Amino acid sequence: MDGKQRLQTLFMFANNEISLPGDFGNDRLDGKSWEQLQPDERQIFWNYVVLVEFLTFNANDPHDVNQAFDRLNRNMRKLEPQELRHARWDGWFIKLVESEAEDVAWQKLGVVTKARTTRMKDVQFISELVLVIIEGKILGFEQQDLDAAYAKYDDPEELEEPIDTDDVKDKISDVKQYLLDMQDTNGCVKRISTNLGVFYTLWAIVSLHMGKLPLAPDLARKFVTFKEAVDTFNDSTEKAILLSGVDAAKYKLAEEFLQGYRANTDYTPRLKRQQALLAYIEGVAT
Repeated sequence: MDGKQRLQTLFMFANNEISLPGDFGNDRLDGKSWEQLQPDERQIFWNYVVLVEFLTFNANDPHDVNQAFDRLNRNMRKLEPQELRHARWDGWFIKLVESEAEDVAWQKLGVVTKARTTRMKDVQFISELVLVIIEGKILGFEQQDLDAAYAKYDDPEELEEPIDTDDVKDKISDVKQYLLDMQDTNGCVKRISTNLGVFYTLWAIVSLHMGKLPLAPDLARKFVTFKEAVDTFNDSTEKAILLSGVDAAKYKLAEEFLQGYRANTDYTPRLKRQQALLAYIEGVAT
């Protein structure tokens, strides 16, 4: 009903009847026709998912038809990357993370909120958390990397080195329970969930180092103390004094942790945050 011109444009481009504009916005593609594209560029084109929405109405009632057009145009918006993954994938990984997002535990931890659920931001972030467990390490975040992970883990049985899907679920459950125990101690987890970068750090440490961590209530208290040091250092106008005082080691770790606040989904900042917090937990500075 709608979008006919858009589809025709796609067909015309694939038939080499039109070219991309010179100011398309990508130096590799500006002004190119179909026959000028490289094979990998053509494959990206063919892999694009065109979403279709079916509307029901009385075709003999002009008012009903007009209302259908109005609803379609009024609600039209660009889909978020995670919404596109939802439309494209139907395998093990997406079923796992979308099922996880429905667990009330994520609401208690502050990860799933109404705002994040609206555009599936919660599912996207939970995907990142689950990948820490599957890959056994922290990862930097790029949308294309997450796309690749969805493709890789769509069917675990096709992996060169199969993963134990039950073990993955058990580990997710164990980490959630540990964080819930921390939350029950002093509410520290939900308080920091407004900053998903900090939550990612805490999740990664518990996921990757649970065997050498203290009991959850003890870590909750220690985490609050460290976060207070981070906030104090961040707000201080006399950082040099803090770095030379009796608590210099603690504030040095706070400084390193804060360095990870910038571009907080990149690998290096994530690594710095993890190293700083883990060092504090292990008693390098108390």
